[in-house]
Amino acid sequence: MNKKLLSVIALSVALVGCQQQAKNAADSAANKAEEVKNAAVEKVENAKNAMEDKAEEKSDAVTAATHENIKVTPEEAVAKFKEAHADAKIESVSLDNDDDKGFYYEVQGSNGAEEFEVEIDPVTGDVTRDEKEKDSDNDGFIDETLVAKAMDLAKKAIEDAGRDKYYNTAWEISVKDGVNVVEVELHGHDVPELEYSYNAQTGELIEKK
Repeated sequence: MNKKLLSVIALSVALVGCQQQAKNAADSAANKAEEVKNAAVEKVENAKNAMEDKAEEKSDAVTAATHENIKVTPEEAVAKFKEAHADAKIESVSLDNDDDKGFYYEVQGSNGAEEFEVEIDPVTGDVTRDEKEKDSDNDGFIDETLVAKAMDLAKKAIEDAGRDKYYNTAWEISVKDGVNVVEVELHGHDVPELEYSYNAQTGELIEKK
């Protein structure tokens, strides 16, 4: 094999090697570009999801603050309780919020021998739970004419705390030391929980903590 042929072979091998290196470099660059593209897409998706989550939280907060999804009034919830337990007097009425089932009314009452606890869907008015047990000591029976004030006092608490920061998650009217009291729980995002207590008769603020 002469030197000229060897040179041609060597040159061919070198060219093949260079082509392979170039291909590897191109593949590496393409992979890098794809990684950058995927990272950018993921970043955009994460930002989009974060905005959607924040919007959903705000929507939930507005709904909770205004009770706009609640169709049944507290008085109607009491009437629904009375349909099942006509001889019972009312010990407490509350509107609570559960992560799984959302808002629901809970009405507690007693006929002297038995104590009843009834849950009512605030949208449909359906009774979702009705339990009873032997009556025990209680703090007294509420003035049922004051039940209608509970929702107004809950909204009053929200206005005081700041509607842009807080929303109402629960309220209850019951008897405390002989006084009809409405207790309101407020939550918000990145703010401490607040609790308000009002005299249901006068609307006077008893405590804020």
